[in-house]
Amino acid sequence: MNQISVSEIMKSLDLEIVFKTLVLENFKIKKIKVQKILFELITEGCFINNENIHVIGKEELEYLSGENAEIQYQKIKNYFRNVSKIIIFAEDIEIPAYFLEITQKNNFEGIIFKSILSVQDIIKKTKKLFKEKLQEEIIIEDVLFLEIFGMGVLITGNASIRNSLALELMNRRHSFISNSSVKALNYSGGELLGENTITDYDKYILKMSNGVKFDILKNFGIALGRVNKRIDMILVLENWSPKKKFERLGLDEEYENILGVNIPKMKIPVKKGRSLSVIVEAVALNHRLKSFGENSSKIFFVLTKKLIGRNKMKSQNKVNSKSHLITNFEEIVRAKKISNTNSELYINNPELYFPIFEFSQLNKKDFNKFFHIIDEDICEQISKNKKEDREKILEEYFKNEISGILIKNDCDLKEEIIQRCEKNNINLYESKENFHHTIGLIEELFELEFSEKTTVHGVLMEIYGLGVLVIGKSGVGKSETGLELVTRGHRLIADDRVKVILNTDKILRGFSGEVPYFMELRGMGIINIRSLYGIGAVKESKTINMVVEIIEDESNEFNKEKKILTESILGVEIIKKVIYINTGRNTATLVEAVALDYKSKRLEIGGKD
Repeated sequence: MNQISVSEIMKSLDLEIVFKTLVLENFKIKKIKVQKILFELITEGCFINNENIHVIGKEELEYLSGENAEIQYQKIKNYFRNVSKIIIFAEDIEIPAYFLEITQKNNFEGIIFKSILSVQDIIKKTKKLFKEKLQEEIIIEDVLFLEIFGMGVLITGNASIRNSLALELMNRRHSFISNSSVKALNYSGGELLGENTITDYDKYILKMSNGVKFDILKNFGIALGRVNKRIDMILVLENWSPKKKFERLGLDEEYENILGVNIPKMKIPVKKGRSLSVIVEAVALNHRLKSFGENSSKIFFVLTKKLIGRNKMKSQNKVNSKSHLITNFEEIVRAKKISNTNSELYINNPELYFPIFEFSQLNKKDFNKFFHIIDEDICEQISKNKKEDREKILEEYFKNEISGILIKNDCDLKEEIIQRCEKNNINLYESKENFHHTIGLIEELFELEFSEKTTVHGVLMEIYGLGVLVIGKSGVGKSETGLELVTRGHRLIADDRVKVILNTDKILRGFSGEVPYFMELRGMGIINIRSLYGIGAVKESKTINMVVEIIEDESNEFNKEKKILTESILGVEIIKKVIYINTGRNTATLVEAVALDYKSKRLEIGGKD
C-alpha cells in the first residue's frame, strides 16, 4: 500500500513543530483518518484510535478549561493512553502548559504541530492530500453497480439479465452508477469506493441485449443517477441447477479481496418465475441489517439450537403418553409464576377446572392433572369459612394431583395458597393483565396442545385476507414467491415448515412455529422477515383456506384440466389450485390471481368454476 511521509503533511498544511520525539523522515502514514477529539475527551478516551491524526481546536480547550486542575490532568492522562503519534493544534491557539507537561511525563512518542488553519480546514486539506497520495485504483470490467437501500451493490455474472434487472430496480427507485466498468478506489484504509468511469451525466445509457439504448436520467430522472458509491457487497448471478451448491444458512461468508479490502460476496441463483429484483433488494436489506449488528443467520442458528435442546428435554421428561409438557406458558398467556418456580407444567386434559365443589364442601369430581382456576367467586367462597374449617378444606383439596393453578391477583387467601402450593410442589400463577383474558389465552393454548396436528412443507401466507398454503417440490421457488408476496403487502405466517392444527370445529389453522418469521433463500441464507419488512409483514397464525401447488412446466403447455382438485390435510379436504411456471410467468402474480378468484367465488360476486 502507498505511504505518505509526515514531512509532506507538514509542508502541505504549513505546520509548525511544537514538540517531537520522532524523526520526520522515518515517519510514514498508511491510513487516511483525521479525528477531532472532543467526544473522546468527554468519554475519557474510550473511542480513541491511535492510528488517526488528532486535531484539537478551541472547542476542546474550552471544555477542558471548565474542569478543575485535577480533572484536567486525569482527562489528558486518559487521552494519552491511546494517543495518536500526530497531534495538530488548530486556529493558532496557545497550547496549555499542563498539556505539554503531561506529554513529557507520559513519554509521548510522536509529534505535536501548531496550525493557523481551522479544524475543518485541516481535516478537509488532509483528506484531500491523502486521497491524492495514498489512493490505489483498479478498473473492474463488465459489472452492474447500483445503490440499493443505501448499500453499494456490485452485480456480476449472467450478463443477459443484468440490464433488465437494472431497469426493474431503478423502477423501484434505486440508484444507478454503472453497467459497464467501475473504477475501484482504496484510499481510506478499509473502504472501497466505486466510480462510474463515465462521469458525464449525458452518457448514462443502458445498452440492452437487443441493441436498444435506454437513457437512464431522461426516463427516471436525475435523482436515480450517481457518480460513485462505497462498494458494500458483490452479487454473482448464476443460472439455477440442482447440482450446484448455493448457501442455505448464510453462516459461511465468502469474500472477494479488491485492493486489500475484503468485500462480502454471494452467489444468487437465477430461475424462471422468480422476481430477481425482489431477491436482490432482500440481500441488500439483510446486509444493511448486519451492519446494524443483527445477523439473522446466527440468531436463527442459536434459537434453533435452544429449541432442539428444549424438545429433547420435553421428550425425556414426559411423564406418560397422556401428559403434555407446556413450554413458554407464562410468556404465551401473560402470567407470572408465584410458586414452585423451577418446575415444569404438565397437563393431562385441555379443560380448565373451577374447584367450586371442593371449596363448597360438596361432592367433588375427579380432577387429577387438570389445570385449576381460582376466581373471585371461589376466593369469596373459601373466605366465608372459619379458619379451622378453611384449613381442613384446603388440606383436603391439596391432597389431589393438580397440574397448576391460576389465582385471582387480589384473592384474600393468596399467601395461604402460595404456602400450600410450595409444600405440595404445585405451579401457581397469577395474571399479569386482565384475569379473564388470561383464562381465554390458557384455553386456546391447551386446545392447541391437545389438537391433532401435523407439519407441512411449504409457505403459509395471508393473501387478501385468505390463508394460502403454497406447496411444491424442493427448489421450485416457494420461499422466493413468499418473499415477493411480502413486498406486495401480504403477510407471512410460516416458511418451510408449517405447523398445522385441526381444532375442535374441524378447521385447519397454520402457525408460525417456535422460531417464527425466518425464511431461507438459496444463495443468501436465512433472513428475518419481521426485521427486514416490519411487524405488519408477519402474522402468528391463519386459517388455511386454500392450497396452491407450484409445478415447473417445461412443455410450455397450459394445463386445461377442468376437474376440481383438493389437498387432504389431517383428513380435511382443502381446495387446491395448480400453477405451472415457465419463462415469462411471475409466480407471485399467479398466486395473487388464484387467491382473488377463490375469494370472489366465496363472496359470490364472480369467478368461473
